[in-house]
Amino acid sequence: MKGWITFKNPRAHDLLSVMLVADCFSPPVFASQGMMAWVPTIEFSVNVRKIPETTWLKGHFRSRFITCGLVESDGEVRDEAGNIVAISRQIAQFRKIAP
Repeated sequence: MKGWITFKNPRAHDLLSVMLVADCFSPPVFASQGMMAWVPTIEFSVNVRKIPETTWLKGHFRSRFITCGLVESDGEVRDEAGNIVAISRQIAQFRKIAP
């Protein structure tokens, strides 16, 4: 799951907005499993490396494993120059919704 994001009314980013960006993308597991799953967060951590000077940020999030009903998502948030702004890791429960 990846994409560019900014506020509707562009403004400078701060610590809380960087953390918001790290959490606002859809779970990447939806790309392979579809949106027919329940994915509540169990643990979420964000390491903010810098406050960006640009208004647009690029998020790139991936999940590699679903094991024992758990899925991990690793993320990167970069500024327009490609510099790392934050990295994140989210552990979530994964349950398919019965049709």
